[in-house]
Amino acid sequence: MNGEVNLNNNHYQNLTYKWTASNGGNIVSGDMTLNPLINKGKIYFN
Repeated sequence: MNGEVNLNNNHYQNLTYKWTASNGGNIVSGDMTLNPLINKGKIYFN
């Protein structure tokens, strides 16, 4: 992966979002949003 990518998630009202990176992933910003910005192609889940 080269650069940064926004992840996508479905929108549900009244939920709190918290993305987590594993296996060397990196969340640049927005870990509590529907579309966090990442810069490493690893595993991400919410």
